[in-house]
Amino acid sequence: MAKVISADTFKNFGDNCAICGKIPSNIKYDKIQNVFSKFGEIQCLLLEDENGKEVRQALVFYTTRDGLLNATKRENAWQLQSISGIVEKCSQKMKDL
Repeated sequence: MAKVISADTFKNFGDNCAICGKIPSNIKYDKIQNVFSKFGEIQCLLLEDENGKEVRQALVFYTTRDGLLNATKRENAWQLQSISGIVEKCSQKMKDL
């Protein structure tokens, strides 16, 4: 079942959102949560469903701006199964979709 991001998602969880890409298709939710929680307290984590074939994306909402900034620093790059992920701040354009 696909995750649906409602128009209220950003109203409910705020602006401290990181978009995380290139997540391996077989990585479980709790592993993603463990990786990204080292940057700060997570308020909400939305992860595309596992399909066994393609890389996925996640939205990570941090409780503080510092958590978001820590997650998006280059020196805090993360790896899962030898695959480097992409993390960037969620743009206003994405929030407006």
